[in-house]
Amino acid sequence: MYLDASSSAAVRGSLTLYDAVRGFAAANLRLAQLVQHDVLARLALRGAGTLDAGVHTDVGFGSAVTNADRAYGHLLIIGPAKAGYFSSPSRMPGALIEPLFLTNPSDASIADSVQGQRAIAAGLATAVERYFSLPTRERRRPAR
Repeated sequence: MYLDASSSAAVRGSLTLYDAVRGFAAANLRLAQLVQHDVLARLALRGAGTLDAGVHTDVGFGSAVTNADRAYGHLLIIGPAKAGYFSSPSRMPGALIEPLFLTNPSDASIADSVQGQRAIAAGLATAVERYFSLPTRERRRPAR
């Protein structure tokens, strides 16, 4: 999880990223869907909703500091290996949620509140519990 920022204060919302090229891409997608759904549901229950920007692959969301970063095109934390650039990717399914934009006043007030922080934490915990309560074959298959 990390909180996002934009050059525009109008940009807000939550999105979750996953890697679609790893051998366990279906598990990544399922986890990402659970994370996005459960965090937004908890925020809404506490009256602290934000926009749902959806679940997306990590392509194009990686660092663009160097030409090598741009050529890799993934998030290192969940992305695949690439010879000469990244040799030790995680060996487990993963997803990364950007639940709020700190540069948006409404989202920032949620992030700054104990209620908002607890909602995000509870949503993440619920998503992980739901992911691990699924049979292994269900974890690998994308949700419909």
